[in-house]
Amino acid sequence: MADISRIDRITRTEKTGEPYYSDFYNNFNAHPQNKRLVKYVNEESVKRSIRNLIQTDKGERFFQPEVGCNIRSLLFEPMVETTSIRMKDMIEDTISKFEKRARVLSVEIYPFEARQAYDVFIVFEVINNVNPVTLNLTLYRAR
Repeated sequence: MADISRIDRITRTEKTGEPYYSDFYNNFNAHPQNKRLVKYVNEESVKRSIRNLIQTDKGERFFQPEVGCNIRSLLFEPMVETTSIRMKDMIEDTISKFEKRARVLSVEIYPFEARQAYDVFIVFEVINNVNPVTLNLTLYRAR
């Protein structure tokens, strides 16, 4: 569980008093009117961060070799229930370790053997916000 008092101190608030999280788009696009960088805010920012964490292997980030999920190592395992359970545990562990802005409520994984893919549904709460947010991912085996 995250230390909410610490999160409160580092959370920037807008004039409305709501928590405000932001991340830049990966392609660094500029807004056409105000020429500032376009960014994800609040729930979208946390969703994007969780997606990036899940799709990153450990050792892939320079100077942060422990960050990542290694989910790709399980994509080529047989599509049985134990593989789905291991994937679920990996995802929950990764989010709890590296994304302090989110609290996982549930993770559901559905294998589709015909498509050689897994559908992943993650329900979480953003810290300082009680509304649940759902993130849907489809993880494919790379060919």
